[in-house]
Amino acid sequence: MPPTLESADTRHIGSPAPKTKLKATFDCIVLWLTVQLTQNRSKSSRVKLSLICLVIFLSAVGVRLLHWQDQHVEIASGESSLSGVYLRYQKEARRILDEGRILFPREQPVDGDARLLAHPPGYSILLAALSRMGADGRSGLWVLQIVCDAAAAVVIFLIGLELLNLWMSIIAAILVGLSPHLAYYSLFLTPDSLAVLPILIAVYLLTKALRRPSVILVVAAGGLIGVSCWLAANAMLLAFFLSGVILLLFKRGKRLILAAALVSSTLLVIAPLTIRNLIVFDRFIPLSIQAGLSLVEGIGDYDKEGRFGMPDSDREARQKDAEWSGRADYGVSLWTPDGIDRDHIRLERGLAVVRSNPIWFLGVMARRAGFMLSYNDSRAREWPLNTASAPPVYREAGYGHAVLTGDDDFEIEPEQSEALVLNGALISGTLAVTGKKPAIASSAAELNNSVEVLSPHARVSLEDGGNVIRIAGDNSEYADQFASAVFSVRKNTDYVLVIPISLLNGGMALKVTSADLRTSVAIADLTLATSKSRTDYKAAVDPYDRAEMKTLKMPFASGARTELRIVVSNNNTGAAAPSALLGAAEVFETGPTPFSWTGYVRPMLRSVQRKFTTGRMLMLIVTGIILLLLARQGRALVLLLVVPLYYLTLQSPLHTEYRYILAIHYFLFVIAAVTLGYFAAALVQASRWIVASRRKPDAN
Repeated sequence: MPPTLESADTRHIGSPAPKTKLKATFDCIVLWLTVQLTQNRSKSSRVKLSLICLVIFLSAVGVRLLHWQDQHVEIASGESSLSGVYLRYQKEARRILDEGRILFPREQPVDGDARLLAHPPGYSILLAALSRMGADGRSGLWVLQIVCDAAAAVVIFLIGLELLNLWMSIIAAILVGLSPHLAYYSLFLTPDSLAVLPILIAVYLLTKALRRPSVILVVAAGGLIGVSCWLAANAMLLAFFLSGVILLLFKRGKRLILAAALVSSTLLVIAPLTIRNLIVFDRFIPLSIQAGLSLVEGIGDYDKEGRFGMPDSDREARQKDAEWSGRADYGVSLWTPDGIDRDHIRLERGLAVVRSNPIWFLGVMARRAGFMLSYNDSRAREWPLNTASAPPVYREAGYGHAVLTGDDDFEIEPEQSEALVLNGALISGTLAVTGKKPAIASSAAELNNSVEVLSPHARVSLEDGGNVIRIAGDNSEYADQFASAVFSVRKNTDYVLVIPISLLNGGMALKVTSADLRTSVAIADLTLATSKSRTDYKAAVDPYDRAEMKTLKMPFASGARTELRIVVSNNNTGAAAPSALLGAAEVFETGPTPFSWTGYVRPMLRSVQRKFTTGRMLMLIVTGIILLLLARQGRALVLLLVVPLYYLTLQSPLHTEYRYILAIHYFLFVIAAVTLGYFAAALVQASRWIVASRRKPDAN
């Protein structure tokens, strides 16, 4: 435990001259803050530190495995996932394996095909290596990314030991390990999470070199920044920021050499890519081309009125390319033909908007920086601001049986006759349940006979000779409209609801809930599930034609419940009342829910993760910065803020998704841990004073 102020060795601080009472109190607070950071830095044995590291690593792995259990199907195959991004890396990995060439393709790109430059090749190389070893690409990447992100929590602990005390270091590692954002994004099949670990190790080596300047440590740090750039280009200029830290913090004599060594080693590691680009494309391109695309899409993200005519998505960017250059063939792909020249045109047009609207653009940068510093909020946010929200683990283990996901080239077609919705996400896959006997079956007529109308303005009726039930809701936004009779299920068992649906008007959702309607175990947005919505119901169109209905499959786990209901609710409906058709409902049992024992730890973990909100985290971070300044820990603060400041400065002008700036939060969690650590130390100190004050009268 932290020592009391009276027990601290204060000889290095000196004997202050007489001061006012207020100044003396302030100095006493500063002294206490300083003393706390000097404790427990080097007293722990290597065995103790190794055990702490092991516990941190295993705990972080466990949290990420729970997120994997909850989200991996949606991440890999959901309609809104980044499967298209993964597909690009997979195609490059296949080229590497087929041609036996890593950097240089067998055939020279023609017609300005710049797809090779869209991303650095590091992630594709990893994917090719995993495939060569016989591992499944997705499974291998998930294992690698989970392990590396858990290792990142350990590195944060080690950075904390260099700059703070033991308890604050442990708290920082715990925050990283428990963070729903870091755990969630470590599962995305993109290089963004993997690219963070080399940056963390690089900063750790610099903190070591700050105590004992070493060219070897600095060169290794620069090399690791280069390794990160092989995975993602976002850190391309980070070496220059870190060299500035060396010039600012390191002692004179060696700092110029060390700064040059850092930048040189980074450039040396990325040099093969630059040379490849020069030879293959006859252009000087250090890593990849994305600046023009990111700039114009970044403008389009915040130009909701479309004043500047900039795209806000890749699809619109292709259309703008065709429009700006008068080339219809540009609308097919972003990078071919003439990919490099087209990105230069985008860059020029984006810079023209910036030059003519500098104040507006500075406001955009400030708002985007605020987005980078946000966490989970209750308010709804549009793309890409909604990427700052990450789901905590589920309170109970979710549906865990196999879902046959689509091939990598699979795309969800609006007119498919079936829709699979898992945890609210539309999945490009199937569930083989049709050959089994349903555990529960209810015809439309039976549903109608047992229906409970939950809104006085809702209407339910049988149509098509009793084969479908029509539900017309009220004008509320999200109120429940209809509930079926209660049906019995087994505890901790997986089921699949299969029901034909057709959304006629407005927005509605289909849910499976507890008997009291309070808890949903499955939900489907019918607009998403049907991939279209009719705004006008016409008798000329036969509403009972089975081609007009889609079979919805909704997997769910019963959890601790033995009774459930099917519920239809409004879902952000418009001015007109919504309506939908439902056919016969069947519920198939697929078996016991795997890993249901995780329900013992999930509620507590979920409760903690729900505390990772913007208001709470920013309060901890800002307070931590103030406390470090009061404790005269400027060096520590600079080392902890250099990476966040880099991304806030250089990423804020460009289109940004949360996964691009994950590195910020590892360091901000260390600062947040300072606040929590000081708070805990203050409680300990106060309790000691209270105990001591109560003992004094007894002693007299």
